[in-house]
Amino acid sequence: MRFPVLQDIVITLATVCIIQFLSPSCIAQSFRVPGDTGRRWIDTQLDLKPGTLVQLAAKGKVDVGAGWGSYGPEGSQKFADVPGYPAETTYRYGVVARLTQSRSNPDDDLREQWAYGETHDHCAASGGHLWLTMNDDEPKDNKGEFVVDVSFGPCRAESTNVDELHGGFRVTLNGFTVNRQTNEQGAFDSERRSGTAGTRGRSPDGAGDEVYIRADVFVLAGTPGGGFEIRSHRTISSPVMGDTSGFPTRERAGTANLKGGLRSGDSHPTATPWSREGEPRSDRLPMILWEGELRDSAAGMSVVVIPTIWEWDDVHAGDFGQAWDDRLYAHMLRIFTTYGPRFDARNVGPAFQTFFTDRANDNSWFRDRAMANVPIGRSLSQVIDNETRRVLDAVEYSFNMAELTLTYQSARAAVRTNFAGVAGVIPIPYADQWLTGTSPDAGTASYTLYVQIERVN
Repeated sequence: MRFPVLQDIVITLATVCIIQFLSPSCIAQSFRVPGDTGRRWIDTQLDLKPGTLVQLAAKGKVDVGAGWGSYGPEGSQKFADVPGYPAETTYRYGVVARLTQSRSNPDDDLREQWAYGETHDHCAASGGHLWLTMNDDEPKDNKGEFVVDVSFGPCRAESTNVDELHGGFRVTLNGFTVNRQTNEQGAFDSERRSGTAGTRGRSPDGAGDEVYIRADVFVLAGTPGGGFEIRSHRTISSPVMGDTSGFPTRERAGTANLKGGLRSGDSHPTATPWSREGEPRSDRLPMILWEGELRDSAAGMSVVVIPTIWEWDDVHAGDFGQAWDDRLYAHMLRIFTTYGPRFDARNVGPAFQTFFTDRANDNSWFRDRAMANVPIGRSLSQVIDNETRRVLDAVEYSFNMAELTLTYQSARAAVRTNFAGVAGVIPIPYADQWLTGTSPDAGTASYTLYVQIERVN
């Protein structure tokens, strides 16, 4: 009987809150969010006026069962990438909040939502009815609960002075994790046993994987009349990282043998590669990808950062690497021209491939596993066909890059995100795998890069 009484108290406080909402802030109210809620959203009975700042403070822990572990209200970004969760966000197994226009249907199409792990404060510019839940697709065996304190205030007004909407930001690649190493070394060992080693014209490159980071950065600016120009394009590369045996210029990384070599489960440059240690550098991890000022303006400005990770097999760029150098600028110029340079991006969001891809013009990005120096996999963003707007079947050994578009607004939003307790970190997965169908090498080569966005002034 305690829960109905508590609910009555909450409703009474909610009524007081609505009546007194014109005051700068409102008394915090507590809501129980049992771990087995899922699609059974908790109705807070709260109707928010437009311009309300929703402030959440949550505590508690939920065991999600089946050996998946226990999580606090922030949840986790490590989860099975399958549909069916109550809220499709980058944070699962934690608290999520939703605002709907409907007062009775939490699945109302007219809604906005956010995960507690993403932000504790949310400006409800359009107002709405507030719901809470535990974001799990199979919650029935969960044990535990969260307690969420909800308070309100007015959203802080944005400055209308264009000159004030600017700030300095820095983008760094802090490190990476080897979720699953490539099968390249295994393929060479098989050739060696069969007596065909060397048919690809190269010698073993060391134990495990040897990789390097490459990032391409485009700075775009608007021009009078609504056009744009590419102000600059620069490329940053790290040294090759892995087994240093016979390669003194490499950076030692991994645990495949005493001199390194990356294998499944390794991380670099630390065991927690999302958390940067030491000052970022220009030529190795943690590595500065871009630093400068982002400014909102009538003309527009944005920075597109494309971080990639490459398997090293040869001192030369190789066929794919040369094609990448020859085609990338023209490819991105066509993308910007066709789909717009994204001066209005406000949120980096969970999807990193920010532009649609036209298969008819991009099919030569497919690669052969035998090529030297190839980028590892797909950015795991779904590729959308330009004409049908439908998800295309993925092709093994194809490659599509993760494009991180930064404006002043989206960079400011990214700074407020949280990954494993570190602000501004965005994990970017790359993997060689089919997203549909089967493959003889299904599940090989999976890496995660950790990019961090910070204010520097």
